[in-house]
Amino acid sequence: IELGGKRLKRTRVTELELESAQLSYIIKKHAILEEARSVFIDILFAQHILNLKKETVSVVEQFLQSVKTRVEAGRLSPAEAARAQIALTSQQVELYRIQRNLKNHWRLLASFWGSNSPDFSKADENLDSMIVLPSEEYIQLNIMESPSILEKNIDIQIQQAIIDVEQANRIPDLQMSAGIKKTDVPGNTYQVGLSIPLQVFNRNQGTIQASIAQMDQLSEEKRALEINLRTQIAHLYSDLLILGKEVEALKTTILPEAHKAYQIINDGYLQGKFVFLDVVDAQTTLYEAEENYWLAM
Repeated sequence: IELGGKRLKRTRVTELELESAQLSYIIKKHAILEEARSVFIDILFAQHILNLKKETVSVVEQFLQSVKTRVEAGRLSPAEAARAQIALTSQQVELYRIQRNLKNHWRLLASFWGSNSPDFSKADENLDSMIVLPSEEYIQLNIMESPSILEKNIDIQIQQAIIDVEQANRIPDLQMSAGIKKTDVPGNTYQVGLSIPLQVFNRNQGTIQASIAQMDQLSEEKRALEINLRTQIAHLYSDLLILGKEVEALKTTILPEAHKAYQIINDGYLQGKFVFLDVVDAQTTLYEAEENYWLAM
């Protein structure tokens, strides 16, 4: 007969281990969903860059036709048409690279549901919107609800339950016995016995101390994890604020000015006011501004 509540304490350990397994499953599921979400966002970004590059190729094609027209009219050197053709080919090669990259992202996304390729070829989501962030203080206040913190809390509870079991094991169990003993004289002798071992030299101290040390280690790991999470939140929150300002600057100032500059230089080149490198620089600046805008979003 077990004394000291040993059975209940072992049951508590098992219940906590089950809870830990369930939480581990949730954490792994969320990690996979987050990975899939990241790939999906990469697809959205690649789609925008692909559309941007298609527009750029179309603009360069129109520019090439304008250059050829002026070459035929004798207003530009044939070398300018060759330069424009090289610029167009370079843009087309870049377009093929972006298309290949997008297909690879689609295959990666499809792998999450065990497919080699998706049944669709377009992702639909509005990236051109700013999310209102909660305050950093609010996020920090809720840090203890983080799944990784909750998992560490359960580990500590399990270790405490193990300590309770080891401490209960210091209490000896009650041994009962009963039986019939045959004797030489007529009749039988009925016997009932009770015994409790005296654990004078074995108080289970070694195992208990080792379990306590393990729990102390888990507590320190939790403390380090909390500090690490709070530091990450502070850094990420700061980065998001900077990105918000970058997006606003790109949207309200840099992109409009880049479009304006490109149009002026493009028209001026055809009038002989700028050289071809000025046009290329204006195209590159405009494309990089558009790409940086979507990357920041």
